[in-house]
Amino acid sequence: MIVARSSASICRLSLLPSLIVLCMSGMVAADEPKWESLMPAIEPESHLVVGKWTRKGQTLSVTAENGARLALPVVPSGEYDLRVSFTRQSGENSVGVIVVHGGRQVAVEVDAWGMNLSGIQDLGGRDIRNNPTRRAGMRLENGRRYTLVVEVRKDGLRAILDDKEFAKHATDGSDLSLSDLWAMPDSKRLGLVAWNSATDFHAVEIRSVDGEPITIDDSKTVVATNRSPRSSQPGTTMRTPRAGSASNASSTPNADAAKKHVLIVIANGDFFYREYADPREELERAGIRVTVAAGRKLSSRPHQNSGEGADGGIVTPDIAIKNVKASDYDAILFSGGCGSSMTQ
Repeated sequence: MIVARSSASICRLSLLPSLIVLCMSGMVAADEPKWESLMPAIEPESHLVVGKWTRKGQTLSVTAENGARLALPVVPSGEYDLRVSFTRQSGENSVGVIVVHGGRQVAVEVDAWGMNLSGIQDLGGRDIRNNPTRRAGMRLENGRRYTLVVEVRKDGLRAILDDKEFAKHATDGSDLSLSDLWAMPDSKRLGLVAWNSATDFHAVEIRSVDGEPITIDDSKTVVATNRSPRSSQPGTTMRTPRAGSASNASSTPNADAAKKHVLIVIANGDFFYREYADPREELERAGIRVTVAAGRKLSSRPHQNSGEGADGGIVTPDIAIKNVKASDYDAILFSGGCGSSMTQ
């Protein structure tokens, strides 16, 4: 028998032929909160909001569709963690989750806006491009598996991708809101989101970290019907309505507007960003399809002080002007700016 003394306690090591037992008072770690899988309770046909969601075995898949989202069969309370393992198979837009904090839903997204931005949106009515959680240069690699964890605490939110923190926000929940593009039929539920990106979700798990019970609803009750998203845009940029702009409007676009198609032409260099971004935002909020063209299908940079944001406002056009057919569009809009003469 080996006996070791400390100021706090007496520690005994019992050496047995095939076992070593360590007993140390005051140094036994608390049990780690257990993760609970939501996969067994997810019914794609019942819980979908937008998109074609299917499940094969333990893999939940969604095809590429604007605004694809699914409600998760859980209404959390207290402090909790949500963990999602996923692989984006195609597309260039965001994959993420919807969490609830302080009675408000908010989205946590990776590789959003066609600008490789990640963060939490909306905060104080501001999306990822313009709020403090904005993280640039986070591009998802298609075909690669990632794990996203969102920690919800009484004093804030924290987002982690593959064990690396990328967003953190101190809040009691009062400044959180969910973009109309991710509108959910039940404001108390969590969710999965994927914008125009075919994605496989391999695991969806939740755990309580403060002892509050988490009830998983496996009743298979239909919580939503498949609805068209407010916006139906091609290309890589996801647009979110600006704060204060008709946020209470219906989430279903006008039927006539949904049939419209507008072309916005920008210069490959030195276009005026707000003359591109503001009209696009309003058109898509009304349910009108928008395509962006430039002289070449290359990343296009606006000129300074045109509302481009801290990341420079780079836009990747959907089509080169030489491939445009005017008869495909109901209207054509030209963005101004120093470089506009190149497209006139």
